[in-house]
Amino acid sequence: MMVMADVCSIMTVLKRTVRKRARFGIFPSTRLKPKVDEDIIEAIQFANEHNIQVVVKTSGHNYAGASMGDGALLIWMRNFKKYGDISTDFTKCDTNYDAVIKVGGGQNWKEVYTKVGSDYHIVGGGGLTVSAAGGWLNGGGLSSTARFYGMGIDQVVEFNVITAAGEKLTASACENEDFVLGIAGRWRRYLRCNDKCRLQASSC
Repeated sequence: MMVMADVCSIMTVLKRTVRKRARFGIFPSTRLKPKVDEDIIEAIQFANEHNIQVVVKTSGHNYAGASMGDGALLIWMRNFKKYGDISTDFTKCDTNYDAVIKVGGGQNWKEVYTKVGSDYHIVGGGGLTVSAAGGWLNGGGLSSTARFYGMGIDQVVEFNVITAAGEKLTASACENEDFVLGIAGRWRRYLRCNDKCRLQASSC
């Protein structure tokens, strides 16, 4: 389990950040590198209790600065638990899939491609350092293979997310469907941290 800094330590850091705004701009004041779901839940609950802005970063490839926030608590997913499990003959929402791969919230495409190997086709993000389950999917998931297989977001079978309230839930075509729309970037009113998702994979 993560050991959170006490309130005084967090507030001290935040006060220092306020004094340094002119020099440092919109950088978060505190960074958390979670390894399991409970770390994220505890961080979000702490931030809610003390009215601290929370931002989430996977690989950080966002030129608009979506993972930035002046004085914010940054949840950096890079060290989060890695998965890569491939399940064959997978059924979800009364739909059967030849294969799906479970991808962790901090995994990049190089790690996913390594797991998939030459046995499966998968709609990927191209750049090896781009996150497979973060901002790339939130933006729809543009891919060089999209004209053949659809956008990246079309390949998602289910998401496992942690909400702004610090609650874990599963979102798919048959449960918590509104969160799927939010994750796809259509509704921005939800803060959520994608801790893992399952993507379709087709046999070669």
